[in-house]
Amino acid sequence: MNRLWIDKVTWDYDQWAALLAESGLKPEVLLDETYGIFEGETLIATGSFYKNIIKCFAIKEAFKGGAVFNEMISFLLDRLENYSAVFVYTKPESEASFRHLGFGKIEGNTHVSFMERPATGFKHYVEGLKAHRKNVVSGAIVMNANPFTLGHRYLVEQALETVDHLHIFVLSEDTSQFSAAERMDMVRAGTGDLPVTVHPTDSYMVSSATFPGYFLKDDVDALAVQGELDAAIFQNHIATALNITYRFVGDEPYSQTTALYNDAMTRVFTPPLQLVVIPRLASDGKAISASTVRRLVAEGQWEEASKLIPPTTSDYLKHHALQSVARLQQDPNKGSKKSL
Repeated sequence: MNRLWIDKVTWDYDQWAALLAESGLKPEVLLDETYGIFEGETLIATGSFYKNIIKCFAIKEAFKGGAVFNEMISFLLDRLENYSAVFVYTKPESEASFRHLGFGKIEGNTHVSFMERPATGFKHYVEGLKAHRKNVVSGAIVMNANPFTLGHRYLVEQALETVDHLHIFVLSEDTSQFSAAERMDMVRAGTGDLPVTVHPTDSYMVSSATFPGYFLKDDVDALAVQGELDAAIFQNHIATALNITYRFVGDEPYSQTTALYNDAMTRVFTPPLQLVVIPRLASDGKAISASTVRRLVAEGQWEEASKLIPPTTSDYLKHHALQSVARLQQDPNKGSKKSL
């Protein structure tokens, strides 16, 4: 077993990319570590991970179905032992091999199966959601809220003109300037007067686990496949658990990636679940965006920023003013890839 320095050593990258190509896979850029098993000078197996997601797993045909598979996966699992759950994408024909190592299938299509270990993690998440099921017309919005703006508030209010209760899912992945806990607090404060329930998404909605292609804007094919997979998880499991019949999204004037994701939901959703696109709230002729708020706060333009956020968010940011400005000045665009 050897560490492959695919970002530094050309020979490592060439061997790795060639083995992936043999397996019909494309190299990915979001990888923390990559390893390989060699026979002599020939790379016969490789596996990588990003956070707690096993990626770019490939074995030469002559070595499949035996000890090499178990050695590679067992090694990667040891490297990820500090995580409570580990995820993997694999081809449908490889599901059985991963099941033998304690993985369970969350969702899949003809292209890919999305699995996790332990196998019960997603089941527990869905069971937890069922406690918040309402026997009324219910809808859902998934948002990053980095931070929560008047645009988010408007989207919620518009959705509540169609449904009696709204489930708001706030992305749990910490790839934004504001942490998941901070964003949850801002959403709860900004919607506390409305009939909504705010949930974390854990790793099961629009995350690097369920939607790694979301970050790879030049790979449209992967984006379409993974967007459809993410939409299927929502329709077949989450919407069913919460009696959700409407999924609301804002129209997407700025992010082609999010627009493609919305298109994937349109293809996947079937009655009774419907996708509803709501025109975004504008200010001075431009759709209100969290990225604009982050830039204004970073520049110290509190008065201008306050025109785009509800008082609850303004109070939150001012209460955490020093921390907020310091983080936003470092990188005001962080999290902009998720324009939800």
